[in-house]
Amino acid sequence: MPLAPNRILVLLDGGSHCREALHRAGLIAGVIDVPLDLLWFGTRPAWEGMDDALAQLHGDRTVHLLDPTASLFETLRNEWAREPYSLLVKGCDPHHGEATLTAPLDWRLLREVPAPVLLVKRIEPWAGGCVLAAINPLHDGPQQAALDESVLRAADLVATLVGAQLHTVVATAPPMLGAKAEDQLASLIAARARDATQTLCQRLALSPQQHHIGEGPAEFWISQISNDLNAALLVISTSARRGVRGALFGNTAEDILDRTATDVLVMRAGSVMTDQT
Repeated sequence: MPLAPNRILVLLDGGSHCREALHRAGLIAGVIDVPLDLLWFGTRPAWEGMDDALAQLHGDRTVHLLDPTASLFETLRNEWAREPYSLLVKGCDPHHGEATLTAPLDWRLLREVPAPVLLVKRIEPWAGGCVLAAINPLHDGPQQAALDESVLRAADLVATLVGAQLHTVVATAPPMLGAKAEDQLASLIAARARDATQTLCQRLALSPQQHHIGEGPAEFWISQISNDLNAALLVISTSARRGVRGALFGNTAEDILDRTATDVLVMRAGSVMTDQT
């Protein structure tokens, strides 16, 4: 799904990072010249204390209030049916780590929204920073290959548009006794991951500044590198595990989201960002 021809949908509830999300979405819409739709689903009256931020937004915008008789996800499905959006932007809820019986809203967005989702955590500009693409080049199957390509293309597009450095990060599995020879030494696993990453980047004509290869779990290694680099943006993918398995085990993307301090762009299977401006 191309980013340029469609629209950006911003979810606003007046909560933490709401202003940051509004500001970030406005900058993106201005750079790539796409319409900006705002959906307020917080308490009424809407926009309280946010008039100045709204006045500074990209000119081509439409404001919606959530129908009190409809759920947020029902509204999102209707919006998607009316006109697919290329990107959904929301301020990241800082309370994901708290115990809860149901999946947090941000997690549900990652599982159910068919477009890329940007969860905003801070106001600092992306320009001149580091855009970090998290991939799994030692994957086993076409779905992960497609996700890795989407992540790399999206990260490269953002880095190019804002003048940032592109980096990759790969979390490898630990060595295992009894496995095939190349999986019994950490150095051999890392070498294979580096070769696979370089091959993939060369095929896509990308030249990242640096590859960060390290032993997982992914939620720890990727978050550590993102925080150590003070990345402007972390781009990751999700297979969007749902239902009982999602409730019991969660998703790696959700764990990474809660462990990193930067903005996170999450790509779903089938979602693609292309520069058509």
